[in-house]
Amino acid sequence: MKLLYLLMLPLVSAGTCNDANGDETNVKIHCGGEGIGRICTDLSDGDYTCACDAAEGFAGETQTNGPATCGYIRCGDAYGNETNVEIDCGSGASCTDSDGAGYICTCESGYAGDTMLNAQATCVSQTKCADANGDGTEGGDDDTVDCGQERICLDLSGGGYTCACDVTLGYSGENTTNKDTTCGYIRCDDADGDLATGDNVDCGIGATCTDSGAAGYSCSCEGGFTGSDPDYNMPATCFETCAVAQCGGNATCSDTGNTGHTCACDSGFTGDETVNSPATCVPDVHSGCAEDEYVSNHTCKNCSMLTRKKAGGLTSGEDTSCVTKDWVVVTASALGGSVLGVGGVLWWHYTQGFKYSLV
Repeated sequence: MKLLYLLMLPLVSAGTCNDANGDETNVKIHCGGEGIGRICTDLSDGDYTCACDAAEGFAGETQTNGPATCGYIRCGDAYGNETNVEIDCGSGASCTDSDGAGYICTCESGYAGDTMLNAQATCVSQTKCADANGDGTEGGDDDTVDCGQERICLDLSGGGYTCACDVTLGYSGENTTNKDTTCGYIRCDDADGDLATGDNVDCGIGATCTDSGAAGYSCSCEGGFTGSDPDYNMPATCFETCAVAQCGGNATCSDTGNTGHTCACDSGFTGDETVNSPATCVPDVHSGCAEDEYVSNHTCKNCSMLTRKKAGGLTSGEDTSCVTKDWVVVTASALGGSVLGVGGVLWWHYTQGFKYSLV
């Protein structure tokens, strides 16, 4: 009976942050440290947690249904437990201990941004390539950013600068912001300059690479190709010469110096001349024939007395597969009245000297 009685008793929660006794008397939970630097949070199961308030400069382990033990966060003690872990105030910012608990992050000289209490500062460099100390004045070698030899300094639009390796001088490496960078020699088998071969320099189609001096390379057109020699550490633009070019059937190749070659159709064939590409050439069936002749099996035949009609014999004895070179809509008046309708198909007698070709 005693056990049954205990089971019938209502469960008592640990209380809530604003009702420690669970009797609605508004007595708040005591999370320790006289309530300073602690945060109480209600849990869904009726429990609560006590945590150290980092925003107030306190650090320590979160406790459930009990007070939390918190230490002061300092610039040299990020966890408030005397483990000597330093606060990270962010790039371009320095840390200062505040009175009591916590710290202050302030942008250093040459940087701009808001001062932050117990939080990182976002500091933007005011340094430029020609203003190394970021004081807004430019001039003199002492006020110029030194990225190092064979490096390039580039101003950033939002402030600060980038140091980059000068690839035009044969150097490669990662770009860095507001500090010097490390560069390696570019070689034909090491395009990244990281001493790991296998990443070959791309000199372009028809070009070969040659190491030049201590750093860099040169690209030149290989045999069968032509082009102007590029600057050092730059790819070459090379064109095929007739020695290796393919102009296609019935076309002739002609070299054009450093610009490559042209392809032109041979005699008896027609098509556009091309530059550094094959030509498309087709038989010129009208080539060499007079204005009063047509072509049959590549032979010029006279059409001066040709009659064409739907059926029947030929009055002139010529081939029936003969039509106008440039087909036009003919009328009776255009052909001297010799157009007649035979079974719905026009036929006419050749009288006006049109040139004909094989269909």
